[in-house]
Amino acid sequence: MENIMYEDTSDDAAIKLIDFGLSQRISKDQANNRACGTIYTVAPEVLMGHPYTVQNDIWSAGVLAFVLLSEEYPFLKNMKDLADEKKMANFVYARYTMSDTWKERKISSFAKDYIAKSLQRDPGSRWTTKEALDFIQTKWIPYLMKRHDNMYTSEENRSPPSSERAPVIPSTILENSTALKRKHLRVNSNLVAAMKQFGEYGRFKKMVLITLAHTMDKRSLGNLKELFLSIDSENTGTLHLRDLKLALQEYASKHDLTDDDIASMFVGLDSDQSGKVRYIEFLAAVAEIYGLVTMDNVADAFDRLDCDNSGFITKENLISVLGTDYCDDLILKMLKEGDLGKTGIIDYSAFVKLMQY
Repeated sequence: MENIMYEDTSDDAAIKLIDFGLSQRISKDQANNRACGTIYTVAPEVLMGHPYTVQNDIWSAGVLAFVLLSEEYPFLKNMKDLADEKKMANFVYARYTMSDTWKERKISSFAKDYIAKSLQRDPGSRWTTKEALDFIQTKWIPYLMKRHDNMYTSEENRSPPSSERAPVIPSTILENSTALKRKHLRVNSNLVAAMKQFGEYGRFKKMVLITLAHTMDKRSLGNLKELFLSIDSENTGTLHLRDLKLALQEYASKHDLTDDDIASMFVGLDSDQSGKVRYIEFLAAVAEIYGLVTMDNVADAFDRLDCDNSGFITKENLISVLGTDYCDDLILKMLKEGDLGKTGIIDYSAFVKLMQY
């Protein structure tokens, strides 16, 4: 729970997940045996030392929903509960109760259904991630939107004028959070120029700009997030080539931009060659033209890559930071790109020079 944060203090702040220290990539059916996690969200199969798959995360999400909705814990709360035989039995057999709080708060049947399907003893009986997301987007969220709209209408009918009335949470917050309603924002010449320029950079400079994008003050991004979401026509959280073509359709007709030009631009934006453009890649591409690359940011990026504080960026640093997603040949190619003095390392002056051109 402590790793679910608001991005800032605004009323409609985005929700962020932090602290992926124990996280690792695994395939859909890959089993693990390592017991780790927070005691109140951990699934029974994990705590009991049995092999587990990604389905244990469905259990954890169900526990989080339970706690957020009721401020109560369905099974275990802390390490002391491990010595409570009744609580442990309920935990192992996935037995939980919903107190009067659930009635008092008028928590919906959709919420209860989501939790019930998440907290199944048999991992194979739980939601798949796709099933859970489909249920939330097509059942639970639409119900909440309708309920909030009804509350808002009811409040208007019996309340004083709006200037004297306490604000009511509108359903637009839910719409924005689930990407059900997007603003239509136009792509301008500066943005197109920035995306083209990013595509011409080498892998090392792209990686540095992505590093910068991770640490940017999100309050300085203006409407860039809304722009990205408006381009994401299928609400996948990433951009595909067809999204970019659709977003640039009007611009292309006025500026002699061909489909091949757009395809080339897309390949340049797709820095990890995944076939899709992530939000962080999009931010990295437009950061310079929006004045978001400052000397302080550049210095911070250098420090992050110089992970052993040697004052230089080495091959070992890049391997440590980038991990197994990058092969040795690509690491060496990236190092050569920034090694202007051909010394086998990248010092700060060479790093700054690379970022300036």
